Amino acid sequence: MERKPLVLVIEDEKEIARFIELELGAEGYATDVAFDGVTGLSRFREISPDLVVLDLMLPGKDGIDVCKEIRAESGVPIVMLTAKGQTKDRERAALLGSNAFMTTPFSNAEVRDRLLDMG
Repeated sequence: MERKPLVLVIEDEKEIARFIELELGAEGYATDVAFDGVTGLSRFREISPDLVVLDLMLPGKDGIDVCKEIRAESGVPIVMLTAKGQTKDRERAALLGSNAFMTTPFSNAEVRDRLLDMG
């Protein structure tokens, strides 16, 4: 049996994480969720996901630091999420090596277009 692509969602807002998890599951992806940066990095190292969805503002260790550490270890695609849609945030995420950027709130269609095209 073929392995489903695995997506690690690192998002402290449980409703947003669950929404992404449901959308990806409906498209045949396996998901793992962490609600803070420290746990997210630990899970990343344990499960070697095919894609990471990473919130910019996280407790414990913020998304910027998590992105830096992931990028130092792997070329896995990273989609950054944030409630802040400022240009400087997008630029910073791109400089750190994220592959895409989504501002919350987002629609089902945007999740499919951004995340599923990368997986």
